[in-house]
Amino acid sequence: MKQASALIWARHKPLVWLVIGLAAIFLIIGVKSNYDNYQWVESHALTEQSFAKHHKDWGYKADQFAKYRHDTYDMVVKNDGDHAPIVDTQVGSKVAVMGILVLTALGLFVAGWDGQSQFDRFLAGLGLKRQTVFWAKLRLYLHWWRG
Repeated sequence: MKQASALIWARHKPLVWLVIGLAAIFLIIGVKSNYDNYQWVESHALTEQSFAKHHKDWGYKADQFAKYRHDTYDMVVKNDGDHAPIVDTQVGSKVAVMGILVLTALGLFVAGWDGQSQFDRFLAGLGLKRQTVFWAKLRLYLHWWRG
């Protein structure tokens, strides 16, 4: 089993590092996008100058800035049933589904790559059973995924 794991790791190491790098890039892009959206709301919609201009349009008195700010934050993140929040509260489930789809695509790619390049035949020629190769690959990728 150690021989199979070592050979599979040697072959798949560049792919694993590529996936880790892409995941890090997408994580950074997502965090930056959320931060930029928050900064925009803070700097444009939730300023006292903006409130002073539009408080009558929004149904607030001139001295109700704190109430307006609280209500606006609630509208951005709270889902009370009457309206959907501006910030999506279902992001976690979408990320989980996307993760499953990405891992499935990665598994199909690895299987196709190893099949086309006859790496599986090479491992079989060394006397390794298919089950041994399967469990070694699964252990490698699950160990990598867990961290």
